[in-house]
Amino acid sequence: MKKFLSMMLALVLVLSMSTVAFAAEGDSSTKTYEDMPTVTLSKTYKLTNEGTKSPAETFVFSDLDGYNSFPCSEVKDAGVGVTAENAPHISVGTVEYKAGEAGSDSMTKNITITLPKYTAVGVYTYYFKEMNAGTAGVTYRSEPIKLVVTVIEQNGKVRVAAVHTENEGEKSGSFDNTYSAGSLSVKKNVTGIMGDKDKEFTVKVTFTAPAGKTVCEDIFYTEDGTNRIIDEMGDWVYAEDGTKTAVATINLKHEETITFTN
Repeated sequence: MKKFLSMMLALVLVLSMSTVAFAAEGDSSTKTYEDMPTVTLSKTYKLTNEGTKSPAETFVFSDLDGYNSFPCSEVKDAGVGVTAENAPHISVGTVEYKAGEAGSDSMTKNITITLPKYTAVGVYTYYFKEMNAGTAGVTYRSEPIKLVVTVIEQNGKVRVAAVHTENEGEKSGSFDNTYSAGSLSVKKNVTGIMGDKDKEFTVKVTFTAPAGKTVCEDIFYTEDGTNRIIDEMGDWVYAEDGTKTAVATINLKHEETITFTN
């Protein structure tokens, strides 16, 4: 009787282990993966200082060589003959902001990456970057963005993607840009016993944009109750060294202040 019970217990244990193993295999075999024809990145365009206005800006992306081709950089675990050179390219869209949208309710927008059709399984790695348009006050992302696309076989080729916008190994689907502009206050102080505090003085204020930077938004100021601007289209003069300047001529008496904004 004891021998019979021992045999029955052993049989139950074997059946239990087989059942667990079968259930695990069943879960794995029935798992499905959703195909990803596109990948979406999130961009937030922040405003550093209140009272300033960002210009219209289109953020454009390129491959690491500066072209709009976005080739594959590396292929792993792919079939025979599949290389980075013959792997399909991705496509990275642009994102557009209207003037004043930095820091607004619409400061967060999406960038769409379109994935190609793949004919072979494997792990495909792509790198691309944000192009620096040289707009004064705008910070651009200098580090490359890494996209890893894993292609598996499941009723056809299925694309599963991961985006690395931070350090190697860290995954993130968003990054920020900022627009930073400020204000400049010019005040006249007359001192000394011979100082004429009723005299109006002429002051020239010169703004200089460094080489490689484009001022894309007007500078505003108010004089004698009149709103005036330094027009980003007409008041700037280029110099031979690549810089450009704009000059505002203002009139100030003792303790008067004129503030330039943006």
